[in-house]
Amino acid sequence: MELNINKKIINIFYNETELNELPVIFLNTFNNEGKSVWKKCNELGANEFILVSIAKMSWNNDLTPWECPPLYKGDSKCLGYADNYLKEIENDIIPKMEEYITKKLNKKISYYAIAGYSLGGLFAIYSGFKTDRFKRIVSASESLWYPNFI
Repeated sequence: MELNINKKIINIFYNETELNELPVIFLNTFNNEGKSVWKKCNELGANEFILVSIAKMSWNNDLTPWECPPLYKGDSKCLGYADNYLKEIENDIIPKMEEYITKKLNKKISYYAIAGYSLGGLFAIYSGFKTDRFKRIVSASESLWYPNFI
């Protein structure tokens, strides 16, 4: 299923399962890779979960915690809108996903997790310091180089 929430593309991936309660993992993606991530999780025999992929955010701005000057010639600065984007996830995206999952899929949510790679991984880690909404954090090849993050 695909939704458009605040100009973001939201895709929900799940398997029909007898399980009544499932974790929900939010994955921020650059090129809308949710489908390929879901396919790989299934190929690897991952435990059942619901994947909510989010695409079409402003990668360099929504996923960065504060302003950062351009890193190289021709680059644009990062504007640091992570706090606003996190509020958008918590106040707009999660409630709509929760309603869909509980009412349309008839599933209970055991917990929320957030995942990402590169700046999405940085955002996942940053989110852990800003909210207790996510009980698990997955960060791959995160951008820990981000100025003053460590």
